[in-house]
Amino acid sequence: MKWSTAIFGVVLCLCALAATGVQGQTVPTDASPGEFPYVVNLNLFDENFSHTAPGLVVSDRYILTSKDANVRGNVSNMQIIDQMGVIRTPVKIEQIVSGTFTYVKFCETFEGAKYPMTASVFNDLSTNANATFIWFNGTSPVLRKFAAIAYDSETCALIGTTGDTSKQICMKQDETPGLCKLFLDDPMFPTYNWHSMFAINNGQVQGVNNYFRCLINGNTNGYFLFDNINSYRNDIINAIPSVSIK
Repeated sequence: MKWSTAIFGVVLCLCALAATGVQGQTVPTDASPGEFPYVVNLNLFDENFSHTAPGLVVSDRYILTSKDANVRGNVSNMQIIDQMGVIRTPVKIEQIVSGTFTYVKFCETFEGAKYPMTASVFNDLSTNANATFIWFNGTSPVLRKFAAIAYDSETCALIGTTGDTSKQICMKQDETPGLCKLFLDDPMFPTYNWHSMFAINNGQVQGVNNYFRCLINGNTNGYFLFDNINSYRNDIINAIPSVSIK
């Protein structure tokens, strides 16, 4: 197999993988259900890949997630698993904000905490910030995490290579050898395509995965980009029929 083909395959399969920016050994841990109570696991299945992506419960019946969680709008290809292991069935999936995000509607009322969308809870990233990378492993309801560093917005705008770089968050690269293997059973042919989200400072989730790359040896390669929810805040609120604004 040619290297170019191998790396291209990794880009397609591993767009959820990232690195922390902390030199040395990175050790992921489980997040308690109270740390990010509004985060649920979206499991997606189609003819090509199985995916898992975090989703943000923004109101009683709506979830905000990344563009990659659309599964072609087919609700039969998705299930929702909250951090207590309760499974819910979606009734509608739709891409919004020019295809940058996806919302998922479900019928059963979500009684727990909702994701806040007020402007004051977001970090303007005028300086580098401590952050947390979060994801789910397959169908597990346990949210995983590790510490990370977010670049300031000015630096990130120069680093970004895809999309509108002024509306992205950049995570500083971690040089830990084989870091991607912490999240994948096989860096080249994973069982699941594991997507992620990015929380800044006070635990407010602020980024959804945009672009990531891992090499076939499990090492990270290049910078890791997230779409900044704060940059699209008003468009998201207008696009989702019901959003909890607290």
